[in-house]
Amino acid sequence: MRKNLFNAKTPHGIRVPVSVNIIQADLRSSQDGEILFLISMSTGIPGIDDVIIKDVTQDSIKHEIAKGMSTIASKIDWGNLENDIKAPYIKKIQPKNLDTNVPITSSVYIKLKDSFPASAIKLSSIKLFANNIDITSETIIKEKEFEVDLTWYPKILRN
Repeated sequence: MRKNLFNAKTPHGIRVPVSVNIIQADLRSSQDGEILFLISMSTGIPGIDDVIIKDVTQDSIKHEIAKGMSTIASKIDWGNLENDIKAPYIKKIQPKNLDTNVPITSSVYIKLKDSFPASAIKLSSIKLFANNIDITSETIIKEKEFEVDLTWYPKILRN
C-alpha cells in the first residue's frame, strides 16, 4: 500500500510517498499462537533508511505504521517551515449567501479550501448551521485533497 507523508508547516503541500508492506509472519511466533506481521516502509529517498518493524500483532498494525511514518518524517528535509495562520475559506456555496426566493426543499452545498495546503482541515472542527439550528450531524462531509465538501439535504428530501 502507499501512504503519503506531509508536514503541516510546509507551505506548498509537499507530500512524500511511502511504500508500506505488511507481511504475515510465522503463526507460531507469539506465545499464544497469535498471527504476527512484519512491516517494511520505504520512501526511496537516498539517505533515508527503510523502517522494518517485527512482531506486529493485528491489533497494533495501525499504531506501528503511525510510529514508522513518524520515524521517516523526522528524517525528511522539509525545507523552510511556516506556521499556518490563515483559516480555511469557502470556495463555493450553493445556494449563494443572501440568495432570496430559495425553495425550502433546496439542498446546501459548501466547498471549503485551505490556502495552506499541507495542513488539512480538521473535520471535527466543522459546524454547519441553518437558521441558527445546528445541522452538522445531518451533513455529509467528504474530504478531498486540500478541500472538504459539505452537503446537507432538508428532511423532506431525506425521507
